[in-house]
Amino acid sequence: MKGVVIGLLAASAWAGWNTPVAAVPAALQQPLQQIQRVEQQLLQAWENLSALLQSGQATPQAIGQAVQSIQQQMQQLQSLMDQTEVVSRHLRHLPSGVGVGDPGAGGGVAGAAGTGGGTAGGTSVGGTSVGGTGVGGIAGAGGSSAGAANGAGATSGAVGVNGSTRAGSRRTAGTVQAGAVRLEAGDARVSQAVLRSAAGVVQSLSTGVVRQVTGASLKQAQVVLFSSPQTYRRALERAGVDAGEIDSIVQQTGGLTVGDTVWIPLYNLQDEADLANVLTHELTHVALNQLGIGDHLPTWVNEGTAWLAGMTAEQKVSPREASAQAAALDEQLREAASDGDLVPLAASESDILQAPYNVEWEDYRAVQALVSKDGLAAWKAFLQGIPAHGVDGSFTRVYGVSIHQYEQEFVDALQQG
Repeated sequence: MKGVVIGLLAASAWAGWNTPVAAVPAALQQPLQQIQRVEQQLLQAWENLSALLQSGQATPQAIGQAVQSIQQQMQQLQSLMDQTEVVSRHLRHLPSGVGVGDPGAGGGVAGAAGTGGGTAGGTSVGGTSVGGTGVGGIAGAGGSSAGAANGAGATSGAVGVNGSTRAGSRRTAGTVQAGAVRLEAGDARVSQAVLRSAAGVVQSLSTGVVRQVTGASLKQAQVVLFSSPQTYRRALERAGVDAGEIDSIVQQTGGLTVGDTVWIPLYNLQDEADLANVLTHELTHVALNQLGIGDHLPTWVNEGTAWLAGMTAEQKVSPREASAQAAALDEQLREAASDGDLVPLAASESDILQAPYNVEWEDYRAVQALVSKDGLAAWKAFLQGIPAHGVDGSFTRVYGVSIHQYEQEFVDALQQG
């Protein structure tokens, strides 16, 4: 039995986690501490089971309970490792903030220095949503999503036409304020009229839907709009995004969120319904980051919540477009289930990226199923309870089952049709 215990514990280890927590980026320190804590709990559970078996007094019921506890802890450990890998991956992609903007001909639009010398959150990354296209060009990523780290100082410099801004004004050249959200032009071709239109969507729709879905009011946030693939590409290059991934981000994403800053490529959106969806989706990631829970959430909870908010906003603008998108993505999901290609809700990022369908729609349906059954109040109670009870504890308190049990039951139900 001791050999089996040692073998299984060795199999659960992940190379690199012996690195002292203080030696890793700030955004990874808390996830690593969680992993180390669960590893210790898992080791203790195995030692307890070994002692129980060696005592000669073990009953089948006691053994079954001990094994079930170990299985749950191993699932939790794997989920934490997957989430931490996602955060680590995007830390490498977006290592530090830079002033956004396009120097362009004749001065163009330049990023002015922001708080803390123009950095955007240092090494803290949160809520990044990238990947494949959804119907109508919406940010329906092929599944890649980073957990959010709510880093201090995550502000970028204001963007001003010809490099100039007017501090303290609600509207500067290339900037419009919508409540707590500042919208900025990422290049000179994003007009003041476009900024005002987007600000109207944020103020009249997005902020209310975000509060309705998460229970949180947005704090200070920034949305930068880009008019062309060229200017978006240059901004991504200056931000240090891996050159091998820039093409897919430029061509296929509807939005990208880092901490409390959102970048949106307008050329990938077709109409106001698309814009409402993407703005609300990405600002939901911001709200989760500002709640301090983004980096704790399983991918499906993070993305599913953002999709719920985005689809709610799109439904308000164009019920027809929202219904068409839902029908198309539901068909993808049914085909994946029929072909045996569904990935678990707690799947690793590599599995998500290889899936032949939009995995974030599966995330949305998992969240939407809970909201349909128990209401938005329960979902908000779950999210709001995470700081005090953790993800697993809060989910169990609200829904009466473990989050791992729900994940399995939801996918089983999809597979059974």
